[in-house]
Amino acid sequence: MKENKYAQKLKRLDNQAYIRRCMWNDLDERISQRFASFKARSAPVFGETYLSFLKERPKYKNSPLLAHQFHNATYIKFGSRRLGIANIPDESQSSLVLRTEHNAQLFYTQGSIGDVLVVLSPYVSEVYKVEESEIVIARYKQPSDISSKDIGKHLRVFEKYAFATSHSSAGLFRPYVYRRWLQYQDFRYKDNNRKHIVLASERILLFVLAAAGVWLAA
Repeated sequence: MKENKYAQKLKRLDNQAYIRRCMWNDLDERISQRFASFKARSAPVFGETYLSFLKERPKYKNSPLLAHQFHNATYIKFGSRRLGIANIPDESQSSLVLRTEHNAQLFYTQGSIGDVLVVLSPYVSEVYKVEESEIVIARYKQPSDISSKDIGKHLRVFEKYAFATSHSSAGLFRPYVYRRWLQYQDFRYKDNNRKHIVLASERILLFVLAAAGVWLAA
């Protein structure tokens, strides 16, 4: 029996998703190459720099499944950096302990159809943390769309974002604006962000018109 067009389309989509998932290993190679130079120039003040692969974790490495049969992810992160200050103790804490912040990350994660999201997560500590837990800074149809140049750009954004979410940047205007700009660019919230901008613009316009009316009346 001849397959209808939807069965043919579905088979084609299955094959395309399989091919895109198989592209992940090549992406890992490009990330590893870029990471080597990034680690070499990374300042110690950010903390130790790490590269890790989801597929290397025991649960995945010891699985009979092939790499294209599960969701892949690759992580670049800054480890712990000393803050030089203790958190405010609670009643259960017997002594004061100097705290660290850690785990600022840039990671690449693959969806089931082979698409890729590039995500940032901030430093966290018991002393200070920002309100967002992650920000998507880019999305791609397939791993082959991510060039070495793109990865270099992602790493620069990551370093700047890590600075913006550090304890020492708390209360600074420019780091705050940078974080908000990245959040605005996150495709998951763009519609909502546009609404907020329109509302804010309307309020500013009303204020300007009211001020102009008062000035003209005077």
